[in-house]
Amino acid sequence: MKLAEIIYQDPNGQVCVVHGVIREVLSRAGRDFVVLGKGQVVSADHIIMIDGERLTKE
Repeated sequence: MKLAEIIYQDPNGQVCVVHGVIREVLSRAGRDFVVLGKGQVVSADHIIMIDGERLTKE
């Protein structure tokens, strides 16, 4: 398992940085989510970067 740096925007618009293991990627009700090692669930459409790779358009 590899530790990843995930930068995302929370529902309040705050940019957050977490370091954790990506345990699972899943789809529910037509939306994708990333489950981190400690059980934190982040909506994939809120993720900005993973390990320096931008996932959203600028």
